[in-house]
Amino acid sequence: MLQFKGWSATTAASLLAACSGWAAPDKRVDLVEFGRVVAMPDEPKAVTTAADELVRGTNGWDAVRGDDGVYTIGVEWDEPRELAEVNIEFRHAIADREQIKVQYWKDEPGGTEGAGTTGRKAKGRWLTPKTEWWAGDRDVSFSFLPGDHEATGGQADKTTRRTRRLRFICGKTHLPPVRYLRAYGPEPFATDTFDVRLDANSPLSPPVTVQIVNGYILSVVGNAQMTSAVMRDREMALQIRYLRGEADSPNRTRVILESMDEAGVQAVFYPAEVARRGQVRLTERRLVVERRGGKLPSAGAATTVPADN
Repeated sequence: MLQFKGWSATTAASLLAACSGWAAPDKRVDLVEFGRVVAMPDEPKAVTTAADELVRGTNGWDAVRGDDGVYTIGVEWDEPRELAEVNIEFRHAIADREQIKVQYWKDEPGGTEGAGTTGRKAKGRWLTPKTEWWAGDRDVSFSFLPGDHEATGGQADKTTRRTRRLRFICGKTHLPPVRYLRAYGPEPFATDTFDVRLDANSPLSPPVTVQIVNGYILSVVGNAQMTSAVMRDREMALQIRYLRGEADSPNRTRVILESMDEAGVQAVFYPAEVARRGQVRLTERRLVVERRGGKLPSAGAATTVPADN
């Protein structure tokens, strides 16, 4: 049974899909895949590491019970993300879905300085945003609304929240394991093929690992979404789903190439930049990346950029 509170253009498609029993392929990028699922108490650690990640069992993660008896679970990113919609899905159907709440963390000025100090607590506070929500039998989704009393600086109309931490408050009743956490930004994503070529004298010698942040590499067979691949020759075609938006977005997609035989030898390119210019050459790494089909309409001319900018 579908429950929802409020309608908007941004959620109409999701609601229609849930009501009709079908869902079109989701072309967005789930930003949770680039963070860590961790416990999120009222006073979180200033920084978490892989050692803090919750263990994902066969059925998912178990929410963490706090001293007050309330279960929570959250995600932390190394860098802030701009979020527009978030979702929590449990392994089995749940009751009282309206009790599920979402909060995001707001750092105090200077709150991230010295974050690496062992045992240091984060400086800031949890905020409960104004949202509209809808739910299926075992999941609850939230999209952020404008008009938050916390909004300042002329941003009262914002429908996104920028944060490094997000948590779901799940009440005091023990719930099934959490199967998925999801978080999406507001920007459109596109899929293009990029041809990567290493010059003969490039310091990056195959095999080269290819990792993507805030995007997906699509497999040749079945278009499976991957966050890494291996470049075994000096030329490789990469089909990439990436943010085609503003260059300063915290959700910007970047691709990192690193030599498997020589640690620390890296190159970084931004698919949106390549798409705008048609071709980008990383001079110090002797590497060329081209968008198949050329630059996007009205984009600037191809360019040569220094090093890995």
